[in-house]
Amino acid sequence: MDEQYNSTPKQDETPQDEQTVELGFIDRMIGVVAAPRETLYNMAALETKTSHWFMPIILLALSLCIYTATLQLVPEQRSILREKQRSKTEQVLKKAMEDKKITEEQAEAQMKMVDKQTEMIGTPIGIGIACITIFIFIFLALVVISGYFYFIVTFFMKGTFAYKDMLSIYSVISIIAIFEVLGCLLFSLLTGQQVNDLSIASIIGMQELSIGKYILARLDIFSLWQFTLISFGIAAYNKTTNIKKYAILVFGSWIFWSFVWFMLSKSFPFLAGN
Repeated sequence: MDEQYNSTPKQDETPQDEQTVELGFIDRMIGVVAAPRETLYNMAALETKTSHWFMPIILLALSLCIYTATLQLVPEQRSILREKQRSKTEQVLKKAMEDKKITEEQAEAQMKMVDKQTEMIGTPIGIGIACITIFIFIFLALVVISGYFYFIVTFFMKGTFAYKDMLSIYSVISIIAIFEVLGCLLFSLLTGQQVNDLSIASIIGMQELSIGKYILARLDIFSLWQFTLISFGIAAYNKTTNIKKYAILVFGSWIFWSFVWFMLSKSFPFLAGN
């Protein structure tokens, strides 16, 4: 296998090895970080199994549960979470009153309900609901995002890989997202400033929804790292070393859909993150 990667393959050839040895789960997760190209081409040379995509995504969901539970259990962080939820609700209700969709009395009644809901933050029920929500969201994101790239690559770029291959690519690279989740937890505990990512916008605490925040929010080393590896993964499973067109697809999609979300957040403030 060493000979396979000591030589430089031609532009549209994939690294080949007559006796490709399947990497174990831990080897795949470490390999994506330490030797991503070799690891992804090793995975692409073998049949994709359910465990290849199922186990990594479970780890990502668990890391997010740990992050959420920790913030809910730490008193200072719990107060911030409650205030954020209340503030977002106030913004939504204020806009609804301005549009004359609800009365002031209705807004007050809804705020009382929200106050009761925020009291659940930090309780076993509150943490349990949050974790269930995380697992549902993570698996939906896996299915939708993988399906999106599979559809475009297969039907518009003449790709030859299977949907389960895209699931495997997205999942194994989630180790990068796990690093960011742990980094966000450490940053939040040390600074008292809760963040959902480690982009420049989040680190400096930009709150106002502006083009400046949108641009700085894209300056996230973990996201750039993750999307680069997804580009390599798609190329590997489609039997080529030329990642250019796949990188354009992946990064172009990221920029486009994040901008769509940014515009929606300006109209619907409750969609906005930090």
